[in-house]
Amino acid sequence: RSFNCRDLFYFVIPFIFYRGKKSIGRLIFKIAFVDFQGISASSARFLGKFALFFFIEVVLSIFTFGIPLFISISMLGFSKSGQCLSEYLSGVYAISSDNKKIYKNVEEYDETHIN
Repeated sequence: RSFNCRDLFYFVIPFIFYRGKKSIGRLIFKIAFVDFQGISASSARFLGKFALFFFIEVVLSIFTFGIPLFISISMLGFSKSGQCLSEYLSGVYAISSDNKKIYKNVEEYDETHIN
């Protein structure tokens, strides 16, 4: 499998929308990725999430007849937090960003709440 335009939308475009690491679909449906502190997921954390998704859920599923993909889908439905496998392992949470401001870092959060 080679890198194609679809991968560009899922990987590169969230770096453009840095608050919440949103793709175009997530921007339309107002879904954002945050870390455990509630601030926007860092680029390194998002890169780790994407790498875990690609190598565990896509590549490994080819050789194991879809077992990691089945586990990930099961986690979406049955886990308390509603995270898939790659989100759980990387510590990223998908939240609704409707009527909420996603902060870039802790300093920006502190700055807005002090003023």
